[in-house]
Amino acid sequence: MRLSIPILFLTLVVNSIAANAAPTIHHEPRPIEISPKDKSEPLYSSDPKERYWSFRLGFLGGTLSEAQPTDPLFFYGLGYKFLNGSLSTWQMEVSGAKDNFLHLVVGKKFYFSFQDTLPYYKFSAGDLIDSGGGLGSILNLKKIQAIAAIGLDDVLKWNQYLQAEIGVSYALIGTQLEISLGFGF
Repeated sequence: MRLSIPILFLTLVVNSIAANAAPTIHHEPRPIEISPKDKSEPLYSSDPKERYWSFRLGFLGGTLSEAQPTDPLFFYGLGYKFLNGSLSTWQMEVSGAKDNFLHLVVGKKFYFSFQDTLPYYKFSAGDLIDSGGGLGSILNLKKIQAIAAIGLDDVLKWNQYLQAEIGVSYALIGTQLEISLGFGF
């Protein structure tokens, strides 16, 4: 007796029209909020990017000349902020005073993000120029300064109009102290 086992093959034929009829579902993940915040409450009350110009009045004391001791100077100046980051900005200042004094400063301000005011610290490089001395006084290496300062850009919470700053600088001729008040516009 012979045993016969039929082998059965199943073939599935799919028509191309039926294969394209299947719905396409796109699954896009939604972002997850880690800490929901109220969007109406700002990080700080004034944005450092709002005011670009500032007019300053101040006092500069210390060693300002190589040859003779000088009296403290009361100066006036104009500052401009540019290349703003989120909480930092580059700043350039030009100040003048009596006796042909000119002070050029370029530095970077770093703001703290407090709720009510805008305190900052600043690192700068400056040049003390005696404009009566000709071109030789512009790049006098003994008068190039390294400056560190702290300040407040919104002293009375008036949207950054009133500014106050105190700084210490060092040049090869000696140290200087600078105190100033400014008005941003």
